[in-house]
Amino acid sequence: MSWDRHADMICDRELKLDHFIKGYRQTDLGIGELIESIWIPTSSKGLQLHARKISKRWEDDISSVSMVAAFSVNANRVFERLSIAFGGVAEQVIRIHALESLLLGRIISEPLLLEASDVLQKKVRPIDDARASAAYRRAICKELFEEFITIAMAQSTANSKELSH
Repeated sequence: MSWDRHADMICDRELKLDHFIKGYRQTDLGIGELIESIWIPTSSKGLQLHARKISKRWEDDISSVSMVAAFSVNANRVFERLSIAFGGVAEQVIRIHALESLLLGRIISEPLLLEASDVLQKKVRPIDDARASAAYRRAICKELFEEFITIAMAQSTANSKELSH
């Protein structure tokens, strides 16, 4: 919300988070604008959340690497919905849209997972710092992604068993 002094009125606009955050400590908040509210959609039935944080100590607020995925997977091992984000591997938390697009609507297979792992490695841009090396962060991204796939496929198996009863 902002005040347009020329029009003598309050102006509203809505932005998705992907468009609001422009970079490290940079937002699309203009001069004179303030955030009036944040809308978080409710979860839909069947949407699962998977989150992992890797840090030297759990109480550290800054992780070496973090991953969050919101997903739904059907009994045929197909992602129906998927959003994946990683932290600690770029200037800011990044969504891996290319990975989401690759996996959505396709049966999970070993060749597809190899391609997905390659896409992930191309999209992350980790640095070396006091928390972890870039090489370590890349390896952790791969491990977190593989763990997520294992959990998602277990969910697919559970969905399959529910349908057969």
